[in-house]
Amino acid sequence: MSFYLIRSLPRLTVVVALASLTGLISGCGDTPVTQQVLEARRFLQVGQPQMALDALRDDPSAQGHYLQSISLERLKRYDAAQDQISIALQESPDELTFQAFGLRLRMHAELKQGKMQSVDQMIQLHQQHPSHPACALFTCYAYQARAIFQNKNQQFDLVTNSRIAGIEALKTAIAMSASVPELQREILTTAVSLRVVDGIKPLVDRLYVLAKDDIPLVKECVSLYSMSQNHNEAVAAANLLYQKNNRSEQTALIYAEALSLSQNSLDRDREFSDLHSKYPRNSEITSKYAIYLSRSDRLTLATRLLNDSIEDEHDPKVRQMLIYIAITIPLEHGVPETAFEQLSMHRKTIADRQLIGYFEARILYLQKKYQPALSKLARIVSAQKNDPLGNRALAKEALHWMERIIADREVAERLDDAVESASDLTEKMKTNSDEIRVTLPTESSSKVKSAKTNSGSTTTKPPADDPPESSAKNTPNGSTISDTSTIPTSTKSGN
Repeated sequence: MSFYLIRSLPRLTVVVALASLTGLISGCGDTPVTQQVLEARRFLQVGQPQMALDALRDDPSAQGHYLQSISLERLKRYDAAQDQISIALQESPDELTFQAFGLRLRMHAELKQGKMQSVDQMIQLHQQHPSHPACALFTCYAYQARAIFQNKNQQFDLVTNSRIAGIEALKTAIAMSASVPELQREILTTAVSLRVVDGIKPLVDRLYVLAKDDIPLVKECVSLYSMSQNHNEAVAAANLLYQKNNRSEQTALIYAEALSLSQNSLDRDREFSDLHSKYPRNSEITSKYAIYLSRSDRLTLATRLLNDSIEDEHDPKVRQMLIYIAITIPLEHGVPETAFEQLSMHRKTIADRQLIGYFEARILYLQKKYQPALSKLARIVSAQKNDPLGNRALAKEALHWMERIIADREVAERLDDAVESASDLTEKMKTNSDEIRVTLPTESSSKVKSAKTNSGSTTTKPPADDPPESSAKNTPNGSTISDTSTIPTSTKSGN
């Protein structure tokens, strides 16, 4: 149902339809709901804050002021948003949703000043009400802000915990999202940003049905379908959007994204080939097509496609991007030979010398030449430290790969030590087997030895019919004794 159709329906029909779509006929807690509130929620649900604001123009309820505050915040009119949530809180001071949104606005203002008081208060509110969806969503932001603050203050051991806590809060918001339709679009966008897909599909399905023609919303739905491995839904939604928009280039990019992450098949091959044929000079579509081909074991075809595009491209920035992808794809697939060929082919046109060193280090790592790889990566990190305006993203990547190489090298060294120890042990056991000659006495030899002992002889010789020596002997009762056992070579009798 489109927005324009809803606007043209009789007022009572709008109320019934919107109540059915949102699954709600009441507001937060026991707050009464007006028809303007229902309509505004519907517009906020699909990311239309201005239309929501227009729908609430004559609504004096606390819910109306709260939804106006959300609409104004999304339109970046923060002072006006603060005024509206203050009115809502004056009328319903105990309403948790209002309290949570008020803290969210305060966080936005205070973080600009480097203050963390509202962040701490938001987290405390969530701890008191862990299942409340609005508290959970805004607490996700609070934990992310705390993680940034901790990282800035070099409290690195705390950063991961804060980020994990934020993700868990978002999962709660996703699970409880049906009760806050006005926040569903925001939950969806946050899930895309943080790549959280646990339990997200029902929300994606709900919003997709409501706004199949909304390009930004469908793009987010396609991304989440793909992230959650629902590739058929992602491709179908993207294809429908592409066809409805007269196969526009904007929607072709969304379609290409969905295809690039899907499982390869003859149908997908045909779809991607047709898409690339229509937009052969679009570097993003070409890149995604190459990624798709490489994922289906067609690395040679993927690099050839990229190299042809590089040759035809005149924009230096786009050329650099395509070269980066042409070298990175074989690296990600663990094929150092192809990566080296691509680097050799494009070395002269790579503007960033540090980037060349980074690629060389990645190739050396795949060749298990750990120390040279670490040396090159260390130089990249050192160069960035000496140049604050340098490529921080590349330095961060270099640090990541240094950590990974060190870990892999330690594992390799441990394996080598284990193999060497096992080899030494085997050799030692073999040597001991040659040195230790174990003779198991038989019944007849025992009698001979006993007789000689009684006659005063001190020398014992094995009888001629003793079995041949071996590394393992069979005892008279059928058991086996290894060559590491100690067995006496003489016995005493006399009892």
